[in-house]
Amino acid sequence: TDSGEASDFLEEDFNKDNGVTASTFIVFDKKTKQGGTLVYIFQPKRAKINIICHESAHCADFICQTFGLSKGNYEHGEAYAYLIGWIAECVESVVKKRK
Repeated sequence: TDSGEASDFLEEDFNKDNGVTASTFIVFDKKTKQGGTLVYIFQPKRAKINIICHESAHCADFICQTFGLSKGNYEHGEAYAYLIGWIAECVESVVKKRK
């Protein structure tokens, strides 16, 4: 939830037209407590490269925060930039399949 509380995803959360093209969620397995991110594409036809990059940056931020990694700066940001690129390729491949 927006307050940081854990909650289950409900089918109606993904079936309503809320005007959002895509969103990134922090998710955890209830049993193992392993975490990650879920990029959900509400409107695949509107998921252009800017949306994919935006959501990919959220995923990369989560990874860096979770593992205590620096995102670097202009001179030292290569690893972070490659991470965003790799995530964007993964998201893009799913979007292409859903279109």
